[in-house]
Amino acid sequence: HTLVVHYKNLPASAPLFTLMHHQDSQAHRNTGNNAARLVKGIPFRDLNSEATGEQQDE
Repeated sequence: HTLVVHYKNLPASAPLFTLMHHQDSQAHRNTGNNAARLVKGIPFRDLNSEATGEQQDE
C-alpha cells in the first residue's frame, strides 16, 4: 500500500508526497499533518523531524 498526497496544481503523475507501507506510523502522521497544512495554506513541517513542534512546560 502507498500513501499519496496530491495537489491540484501538480500533474497527476507528480504527487506532492508519497510514502510506502513499510514506513513508520510517525512518517504517516507527519504526512497527514502536512496535508492539512496544504489545505490551510501554511508552511510544511520537515517530514523527517520527530518533533511535533510543541513545547511542554517543565
